[in-house]
Amino acid sequence: MVSATVLGTNGADKDTRQIKSGKTASMRAVPLRPPLAENAGGLGSFILANRTPLTEVWQATAADGSPKLVKVVFGFHGASGDAIARLTALSHPILPPFQVVQHAPGRLVIATDPPERTLRECLQEAQAAGEPGLARACLLADLHALAEGLDALRREHGLQHLGLNPRTLLLADEQIQLADFGLAQLLWLPAGQAVAPLNARYSAPELFAKRVSPACDQYSLALIYHELLTGALPCVPAAKGQPAAPCLDGLPEADRPIVARALAPDPQRRWSAASIL
Repeated sequence: MVSATVLGTNGADKDTRQIKSGKTASMRAVPLRPPLAENAGGLGSFILANRTPLTEVWQATAADGSPKLVKVVFGFHGASGDAIARLTALSHPILPPFQVVQHAPGRLVIATDPPERTLRECLQEAQAAGEPGLARACLLADLHALAEGLDALRREHGLQHLGLNPRTLLLADEQIQLADFGLAQLLWLPAGQAVAPLNARYSAPELFAKRVSPACDQYSLALIYHELLTGALPCVPAAKGQPAAPCLDGLPEADRPIVARALAPDPQRRWSAASIL
């Protein structure tokens, strides 16, 4: 029997709250308290929804009663005003609008409208209905729009996401959007944070060596496509010497060479653009 490992885990498939190495360890000591004083910035009724070593996400209510998501970003140790300005200037249809509520050294608080759902939630709904994954035609349309947006942002701003996973892919008014773009490359990497372990299942191999290639997001997007279509990440047969090619038998035959090239360990062997997927 051939043993196999899941591509993307890199032996580090752990909840981000359990990461104990490097500078992220101290982030776990941040006290669980509301990110703002009640009614500061017109927001109140804070409820903690999620926490990672570098972020907290809170549900909140605006003054007009509408729901908001408030994200607190840590771990950048006082990024320059230029980095914050570049972050707030990012604009593209795949990026949801957000408002900077507070900015202090090493701490950024932003507010945005909550999405209808994430693609992770869509996958869970499909599997609860007895399907292995999402419908291919709709998935391809969403991911192609996302890939075109990622290519445009890389060309125009020299930035990639570097943390793509199904939870960062959002649906709002049935349109695909992308959460957290710019945080890794503008805030965390300049501060020396190791971003690959925070997204270990989906990070490109070069990120674990602290190298950013132009095809990091393409690699992650190929993994996400496989998982959302088939219900699982591709497996890699155990082998000695050169890394074995991932098993893509769950994909339609026409998709396999395209996804295989996007998953090449050497980023120079991948496609020149993410939108080829």
